[in-house]
Amino acid sequence: MRVASVTAWSLLVLASCGKGSEPTNTGAQAPRLAPGSAPETATGTLTALGEKGLFRFRIRTDPAPPALGDYFSVWTTVERVSETSRVRGGTLVLDATMPEHRHGMTTLPKTRLYEDGRFHTVGCRFHMHGRWVIELTFSHDGKRDHATIEFPFHPPISR
Repeated sequence: MRVASVTAWSLLVLASCGKGSEPTNTGAQAPRLAPGSAPETATGTLTALGEKGLFRFRIRTDPAPPALGDYFSVWTTVERVSETSRVRGGTLVLDATMPEHRHGMTTLPKTRLYEDGRFHTVGCRFHMHGRWVIELTFSHDGKRDHATIEFPFHPPISR
């Protein structure tokens, strides 16, 4: 009885860490979007409206979709909703969390602003299967807005 209990516990721990037997579906499912979000193109670009309605966020992961356990980057553009023009400047903080597990990525992503107004965040990594939420917080000219985009999919397993 004790051996069966330990074996069952070991399998549960391995499964929750993404180790052990591989899932039968290793392809990524399409991301489900948060309210105010919409898919843009087949290239993997997602759009989210900020909670205050000040800014629209467009993100694209590279590669798309990211593979489980592999590092990926996120390209972000921010537009003023009132003008539908790309914002130049400002500060963007990007993070990804697993709300059901109450933790985020095991990495510390870094974001760089390019002259054309695009932000590039490097050092992102989904280390577990499950629902991930990308959180974006943007500040510009004393205005601040926040958006979330859900990624409730199982990224492909890195080989």
